[in-house]
Amino acid sequence: MLFLRFFCATIIIAIAFTGCGILRHASLKPSERIDKHISSCGPDSLYLAFKALEKKHNVKFNLSKEKISKLIRTSNKCSDLLRDFLFIWSYQANEITWPNEIKDILTSRGFKIEETKDYKNLTPSQIAIVLVHKKGTLHYHWMCYPIEEDILYFFGDDTIIENIYIIKK
Repeated sequence: MLFLRFFCATIIIAIAFTGCGILRHASLKPSERIDKHISSCGPDSLYLAFKALEKKHNVKFNLSKEKISKLIRTSNKCSDLLRDFLFIWSYQANEITWPNEIKDILTSRGFKIEETKDYKNLTPSQIAIVLVHKKGTLHYHWMCYPIEEDILYFFGDDTIIENIYIIKK
């Protein structure tokens, strides 16, 4: 009887502290988890950046959002394990792209990264990946400068520039 009480209490605590993450991720098929990452802001901002770099430097990278997502998910096992671990608590964790993954994808293609937080010094001729977040939350979003124009106000007045990675040849 004591075991049954302990088991029920464990289940209730697990559900209460994971905010239905356990229930939601259990219903996602592996292909749906991959689709969620493909359509997330990390692969999307890199895709836009590579398209802009193709135009600017007259080169072809042949990178689809699917290929970029796969490169991100397979390039760093530690980051992927962390993403999977966080997925236990939130099904949205599968959409995370870590800053080191953004930098790794760009540097593996021969680009140099200049890090800054000063958005005002960006010029329209530069291409950059910008990480913004909503003040007082853990809600982050990757964006591509100058392609996406609402960077400073993505979260309205609560938008904070976290990092800017200026991409240089």
